[in-house]
Amino acid sequence: MTFDPFKNPRKQIRLPGYNYKTPGYYFVTFCTEKRLCLFGKIINGNLLHSEAGKLVHRIFKNLRHFYFGVHIDTFVVMPDHIHAIIVIRQERQSPQSPLTGHSLADVIKNIKTYTTTCYTKGVYQKNWKPFCKRLWQRGYYEIIIRDPKSLPRIRKYIIQNPLYWKVSKK
Repeated sequence: MTFDPFKNPRKQIRLPGYNYKTPGYYFVTFCTEKRLCLFGKIINGNLLHSEAGKLVHRIFKNLRHFYFGVHIDTFVVMPDHIHAIIVIRQERQSPQSPLTGHSLADVIKNIKTYTTTCYTKGVYQKNWKPFCKRLWQRGYYEIIIRDPKSLPRIRKYIIQNPLYWKVSKK
């Protein structure tokens, strides 16, 4: 049986008509395919990254070097998913240059592509746990942070996420 997008349309979770190049704060979550715990483990609320988890952590920490006008405010690399606040700014590299304009979807797509490439090398060169077909689930979940009062609450949720692992994984 083949998939028919007209009979089985994918649920749209993006805000209709919203321009995701708009400068602002975006809380995103994306998960490994089949929720495989490839990036480490959590013991008593302490996050212990695997080599792969350390690699993904470094990529997120250094994202600002890859994208002018985009940076990560707060993030956590969990064993099977990532939570991050991605900040998109509309900036100029110089007074003569045009405004930058990375969309949230482009940033996520490129993060997934780059981490998949690096992880695949680790599978072949360092015997990391292999994945089946895709490293990441298709899509991602996002919240546009429009209320400055919610930003500290979301940051706290991200930072404390390892503490809730045991509860959510039962």
